[in-house]
Order: sequence, then structure tokens, then C-alpha cells
Amino acid sequence: AENKNIVRFDSTIVSLSTSLINIGYNLKGGDAGNHRLLKFTVGYSNLPECICFYTAQTYNSENVALTETIVANQKSKKQINVFDRGITSRDNYDKLTENKILFISRINPNPKQELIEVSKMRKPIQTNSLIIESDKWVNLYNQNQKKTAQPVRLVECKTRADGASMVFITNIKNLKALEITEIYKSRWDIEIFFKYIKQHLNFSHLLNRTENGIKVVMYATMIVAILIAEYKKRKNIKGFKIPKRKLAQELENDLIYAVVIACNGNANLAKQIIYRNSS
Repeated sequence: AENKNIVRFDSTIVSLSTSLINIGYNLKGGDAGNHRLLKFTVGYSNLPECICFYTAQTYNSENVALTETIVANQKSKKQINVFDRGITSRDNYDKLTENKILFISRINPNPKQELIEVSKMRKPIQTNSLIIESDKWVNLYNQNQKKTAQPVRLVECKTRADGASMVFITNIKNLKALEITEIYKSRWDIEIFFKYIKQHLNFSHLLNRTENGIKVVMYATMIVAILIAEYKKRKNIKGFKIPKRKLAQELENDLIYAVVIACNGNANLAKQIIYRNSS
């Protein structure tokens, strides 16, 4: 999970009443028509790598939002993009491979396929949570029953807890099946990141309701998230609440100190008093 080449991609949605904003898209059915949805699709390694803001109806589909964001945000050929089952389009798997974009995801068990090659496994591989049963290369079929142009690799597993089937899909050749499952497990880090920015950085409550204003707040939130993550790392502090509070306190002290300097005050005495009061 510490590998900087691994970037997790996912989307989070903020919903606001249609009386508050005139941008965004709607979901069909129920009372969804009373709200507009704004989608933020993020690439996250150990820090937020990119964020895209989508308001058009077509981006209701993760096949569109995730694929577009991943293709637009490749920083190196070694980058491994990890995402959940938001991308289901076989044509999009082809698109990623044809653009030489490495990916790891999940797919529903028993997809229609044509077998190309089965990797030899002496016996099933067991992890703490999975039993890896097979590793093979196949061609999938799309919704029109047309065979995909690019082969993909399926790593088929069963969960140790209840024996449920779980299938990982990738286009990476040089990693072991076990490594594929372990990299996918790190995808959960982006879920923790979404929870963090919504609970601790108030990202679910928009301070501005214009498109430009929302983008400003969006980028400001990502900058703050990066600063706190770096501060947390340097100070070796666990969690998010304490480093956020401590960083805010230090910034406040530095601002007061700067004001004292600007006013030709006694800076040394002011600094002593400021830090003594905050400790």
C-alpha cells in the first residue's frame, strides 16, 4: 500500500436541493428529482493525486467518470490503477489496455469468456481472508456478445469466511496472483480518505453554490488534506483529528508571530507567550 505507483480511484457524491444550485445531475425514481448530485472522482495514493468534478448527467455512470479520470491522470507507465466494480464495460477494459494503462479491479463471478491460458498452480494459495483457486487469461464478451479485443487476467478466489466467490480482473502480467489480491485490498484506503475529508474537513457541506466556487473549495480541501497528511507523517502522529488540531494551532501561532514582526513588536517575548499559552 506504500508503493507510490499504486493509485486508487473512486467517486464520492454530494447531494443538494435543486433550490440551492442549478448545476448537477438527477437520479431517476423516488424523490431523487428534488436533489442535484455533484460527483467528485479522486485518485489517491498516499496523498490525493487528482480530483475531477462532474456535473453532467452522463457522469452518473462510473463507467464514464472513472474511466475518463483514470485515462486523463496517468503519471507513469508503472502506475497501477485500482478501482472497485464501478467500471464494468468490457470496451473500457479494452480502452485501458490499449492506452497501456495498468489496472486491478473486481468483476462479477462467471463472466462470459473464452479461455486463453491457465497459469499452473500446485495448490490453492491461502491468505488470511481468501483462498486463491485459479489464475488465467481470457477474452471477455461485451453486452453485444462480441469478444473483447484485449485479453484480461482473472484471479478467482473464495472468501474463507463464507466461501463466497470473488474474482479479480487485471491486465498486469508480471505480478503474482497473491500480489494482485494484496494490491486490491489497499483500495480501502480511498474509502478512509473520503470519510476523513467529509467528517473532518466538512467536504459534504459546500461553502459556495456556484460551479467556480465549488471548485475553489474542492481544491482548497485537497491542499489542506495534503498538508495534514504530510504533517501527520513528519510528526509520526496516528489518526487525523489530533494532527489536524495541532497543525491548526501551529499555523495560528505562526500567523500571530508574523503580525507581531510586522508591527515592530517584541517578537521573542511574543513568541514565548504564544507558545506557552498553547502548550
